[in-house]
Amino acid sequence: MTQHFLNIGAGNAALAGFASVSQAPGADLQLDLSQGLPFADHSIAGIHCQNHLEYLSQEQGLLFLRECRRVLARGAILRVATPDLGAMLATFAAQSAPGAPEHQWINNPAEALNLQMRMEGRQWTYSAQDLQRAAMLAGLDSAVRRQPGESGMAPLAGQVAGAPGQLIMEFLPCKPVLDAQPLVSIVIPGYRARYFEAALSSALAQTYAHTEILVLDDSGDGDIRQLIEASAGAGRVRYLKNTPPLGEVKSLTRGIHEARGELIKPLYDDDVLLPHCVERMVQGMQACPDAALAISRRYTINAAGERFEEQLLAVANASCEISGLSLAAFTLATGRNFIGPPSSVMLRRADALTMAPSVMSFSGFETKGAGDVALYLHMLGRGECVFLADLLSEFRVHDNHTSSDPAIFAHERNSWMFLKHHGRRLGLMPADTNLKIKRGI
Repeated sequence: MTQHFLNIGAGNAALAGFASVSQAPGADLQLDLSQGLPFADHSIAGIHCQNHLEYLSQEQGLLFLRECRRVLARGAILRVATPDLGAMLATFAAQSAPGAPEHQWINNPAEALNLQMRMEGRQWTYSAQDLQRAAMLAGLDSAVRRQPGESGMAPLAGQVAGAPGQLIMEFLPCKPVLDAQPLVSIVIPGYRARYFEAALSSALAQTYAHTEILVLDDSGDGDIRQLIEASAGAGRVRYLKNTPPLGEVKSLTRGIHEARGELIKPLYDDDVLLPHCVERMVQGMQACPDAALAISRRYTINAAGERFEEQLLAVANASCEISGLSLAAFTLATGRNFIGPPSSVMLRRADALTMAPSVMSFSGFETKGAGDVALYLHMLGRGECVFLADLLSEFRVHDNHTSSDPAIFAHERNSWMFLKHHGRRLGLMPADTNLKIKRGI
């Protein structure tokens, strides 16, 4: 299949080997880019974008960057040239207005700053930090700042792409292909000894051999450590004591940072993995190289470990690859977590490490009562989702479960309001909130 290079933006200088794309007359491809990029996944060899991103709102800009990530071939580069807010602010801080003769009519630095940010319909002006963050949220990494005459994109060699004084950065749609046998870290944030033995035993019983089991002990006594030492697989467990105790969110975050695996399989200390859980999820992630998240159906069990419910309501009827953005939008539009608890998912460690201050924060804030949803939304903004119709885990309901705490419900309502507001702002709620199944697996 022939792969094309795109030169996106109205009024851009012609670039040899690049098809110009804009709504302006004379463009090689006259397209309304607000409707997305009408190209197949991984069909574009490289993109130069100039005179475009600054005319989009923050929400529209993130939607556009996610579309770029989708259509770029593996190893292809997105190059963005846009007005530099950092340079504008430096001029403002120096209390100077542009000194060129054609700008003498500008009265003061504040007027100059406002005009630069808003001239000709500009909607969002980026600093280097803000552009890099937007790209990260869209699943674009490996940021490199460039000058107009330099690029990591071979066809741009010797061509000036971008204007002096502009912010020019290049990014990669970074989802490396998984190894044949990727290391999976089963991360267990432990603080209740009551059910811990069953959780640990299920991790040790996995049919997928290339795993590490990492336990973060948040308990105030030595019971969890004693259970590990008494288990037949004690030598396979990495034990880390949280001193002082960190709580659920920080403990899971520490576990992901400490993990050595390319893939993370969370397992809460009162839940259980079925023996083939990790194996099936790895297969799903390998079948869908663009996936940032794998999810599956689950059983619900009671305190005694008896199954009393099989999850019937799921995002699809059969195993498939789902557009990550569409699942994020569907989740926010319905206000329901159809994905499930952390014990029923698998994710890429590299994606989780882009979250701060924790893996259950969103837009920099903790989301109590909906931290798992915050984690999923971040993953879905950076890549696609694998849904496995298999029942691969058991979610335990009991009196001491955090979801039974009435105080959590108030936090949960507020967190969902926060997620919906900022999810829309960050391009996770396009106009079409229907689920989009890309293909069966």
